[in-house]
Amino acid sequence: MHQPSLLARKLNQQPGRLGMMWPDRASHYRHRTFVTFASWSDAVAEFDLNSKVPVALANRWTRVQNVYLSAWLEPDLLVVGDLVAFTALEYAMMDRYGALALPRPKYNPKHPNTLMRVSFAQALDYIVTGDGLTDEQLPFVQKYGGSVVRRLKRRDSISPTLPEMRNRLAHGDPIEAGPGCGLPELIRDLIDYAYRNQGSGLEAADPDAAQPEPSRPREAGESERRPRVKLRRGPLRRSQPQG
Repeated sequence: MHQPSLLARKLNQQPGRLGMMWPDRASHYRHRTFVTFASWSDAVAEFDLNSKVPVALANRWTRVQNVYLSAWLEPDLLVVGDLVAFTALEYAMMDRYGALALPRPKYNPKHPNTLMRVSFAQALDYIVTGDGLTDEQLPFVQKYGGSVVRRLKRRDSISPTLPEMRNRLAHGDPIEAGPGCGLPELIRDLIDYAYRNQGSGLEAADPDAAQPEPSRPREAGESERRPRVKLRRGPLRRSQPQG
């Protein structure tokens, strides 16, 4: 059980009331109301990551939850929490799939300072097209119904996709949407899936049960290459005759 942070202890002293829309299997959406900070804190704790993730990502996710906790004082911070959650998702997708997604960026000598990395949309697409994520594997879909994977893909997608939602928040869309309905819970499930083979909590993954890492698909016309074994030759020594 988590010890309340200093922020949580201070917020617990503040009276308030917080309401928002949330997914619901029966009616698609329902209004959730929190009349005590303790109930809101318990709800945010449900967004805890379940997979073992890098420390840098764990710190980012703690920041995400702290922003959502702070929405108890100012509900507009729910939108800020969504944006910070997207930064954590992008970190996770680039860490797990950034070296696997295609097409790879090509170096342009006219723009030597351009980052040689795939886009967030490409890395997020790979969780479906390369790492095999389906709706049935997402706890979010099991709990609330509906479909998510087509909002992750670049082709045959449903708008708005998650990258489109991120861009609207990050780049000052003139018509700003409110908090994403259930977004932190969905992002938590995507991160958990991406790191599902890394273990749970502080325990390492069972090597006998671990699945292979996602592999990079071969591009058109690319043949399968086998690793070449290099033999290191030492100096030739002439054997000495036995005395």
